[in-house]
Amino acid sequence: MALSSISQSAKLTLFEISSTFIYHLANFTRINIHLLSMTEKNITTTWWVYFLRCSDNSLYAGVTTDIHRRVDEHNNSKLGAKYTRARRPVRLAYLESAASKSLACKREYQIRHLSKHQKEQLVSQYCPK
Repeated sequence: MALSSISQSAKLTLFEISSTFIYHLANFTRINIHLLSMTEKNITTTWWVYFLRCSDNSLYAGVTTDIHRRVDEHNNSKLGAKYTRARRPVRLAYLESAASKSLACKREYQIRHLSKHQKEQLVSQYCPK
């Protein structure tokens, strides 16, 4: 079939083809950049499982990606847990890293269900770097 036999309405100009291609390429690139940034964030984010020692000598367990910010929140803002707001000041008593949020939450669950004696043993073995 010759190009001249295609109806005039079915023909696309080079500009229309180019702009459509550029539009889809830009969307594809934007999606890939978004996925790449999500992947990099997941790879580089370290999750932390921690114990805080409260003023009444109790221990509070939690998870975070920024331990300094989180301890500050527990001590100085309403973003801290309700439990620790009534037991200020708190200080970091134990810290361990986890590769993902899921693993951090699982580990937090494990250490929350330890006996008080086991928790105290864990805290006493902690040597901050």
